[in-house]
Amino acid sequence: MASPWYHRVAKLNGWRSRAFVLALAERAYPHLSLYADMHGLEKLGRNTRHLLDKLWTELGKPLTVWDKRQADASEEAVPEATSAAERLLDDWWAQLESDESFGAIAARHSIELLEAALRFTHRPDREEARRLAEADFNLVLQALEWQYGEGLDDEALIDLYESHTLSQDAMRWQRSLLAQLEKQDHPDDRFLATLREQAGNDGVSSLGIGGQPGEEEDQQA
Repeated sequence: MASPWYHRVAKLNGWRSRAFVLALAERAYPHLSLYADMHGLEKLGRNTRHLLDKLWTELGKPLTVWDKRQADASEEAVPEATSAAERLLDDWWAQLESDESFGAIAARHSIELLEAALRFTHRPDREEARRLAEADFNLVLQALEWQYGEGLDDEALIDLYESHTLSQDAMRWQRSLLAQLEKQDHPDDRFLATLREQAGNDGVSSLGIGGQPGEEEDQQA
């Protein structure tokens, strides 16, 4: 169900591209939160939540001359805060690399989004934003196939993808996010707060994962 409208995501520039990817990371955070709760990684989950909060705070701030120089600097000049965030994400990869459950697959996608959001703080990449948007929607399709697709032929799978509430809601939200960013002139606090609230979706991801720990354990098997 890849759609030609994704080329519009690649046209977002600057803070809009950053906001789009950060919103995807926010919507995907419940995958990490639930995985952390289920595997005794609560501190890692809390620190990840703090990182997301910080990225939202920084989104409304213009890049300074120093920030722009840092984007072109060598690795030795990376700010300590960035290094700490990278270590946090490395800790996640170490936890997830040998886990082949669907919960781990979803969590790895969430980490990819977070890594991109961190990079986009200094160097937005419009083509990567497009790729991540497609990957985010494709994860929903993958979840539907994993949960409901056994025994379905290709035509039946396409019908499933097009008719299921999860895929419809995921596409509707991405389109709405894109349209709002295309129309907005600058990242004022009220606009970013609205985007963040919509992306948070009351703590429920595009896969329907969220709510109280334990409610979605069967989805992580």
